[in-house]
Parts: sequence; structure tokens; C-alpha cells
Amino acid sequence: MMKRMGMAIAASAAFLLAACASVPGQTDAQPSAKVQSYVEHAGEPVEGFRLFGHVNSWNSLSDHKLVVRTGVKEAYLLSVDPTCMNLEFANRIALTTSLGNRVQTGFDYVRFDDGFQGQRCRITDIRPVDADAAREALKARG
Repeated sequence: MMKRMGMAIAASAAFLLAACASVPGQTDAQPSAKVQSYVEHAGEPVEGFRLFGHVNSWNSLSDHKLVVRTGVKEAYLLSVDPTCMNLEFANRIALTTSLGNRVQTGFDYVRFDDGFQGQRCRITDIRPVDADAAREALKARG
């Protein structure tokens, strides 16, 4: 009886793992429509930007990309180190600044709390983005 129950549990676990493996996941090779829309509305990479005070608002797009608003019409698409995990589940973020009030590629970090632990991920790319246009394009798509 116990042996049969153990085999049933093992079979169920194998079935669940197979089902999970067959679900297509989001990878950088297959960005979501949301990520793609922001990338399409982003400008050329910049070395950094000025940050006075704190981020006005932010939106996590994936584990490696987020949009931060620093002013009414100023927004940036930030990419972070690919080893970063759970950025899309962040409850709050903060940006480090170097050289005064500048956030710079390669020197500064996105710090965030994902509900489990705090993390610090190096910023690898900064692009100015028209966040309003990206949102409008998303609405038009779907």
C-alpha cells in the first residue's frame, strides 16, 4: 500500500514537472509585448541621468528591465545584470547615485525588496524612453 502511494506521488510529481516544462517561458530572446513596446519607444543608450531626490514612479517589466520616471516627461528604460532575480516582483526600489546626483551605467545599482530579501543589481544599460507612447502602443495592440 505504501509503495503504491509512493509511486502515485512520484508519478504525479513527474506529470507536474512535465507540464511546467511544456509551458513556454519568457526569455530575453522572447520578450513580452510590454517589454517590446518600451524597447521600441526607447532612444539610444546614454551613460547616465541626473536624479534629484527620488524616483517619481517605476514599473518593473521583467527580471532584467524596468522603467523609472524621474520627472513629468522624463523616463528611462533600465536594464540590469542578467544574474538579477525577482525584479518583476519588487515591492519598492531605490537607485544608487555616483558622482553627485547621477545614475550611471556600470557604476550604479537598482536596490529592491522582492518580499523575500533585498537585492542590489548593477545597471547595465540606460535608455531614455517615451513611456506614454509605449503605454498607448500597448493599448492599441490589445
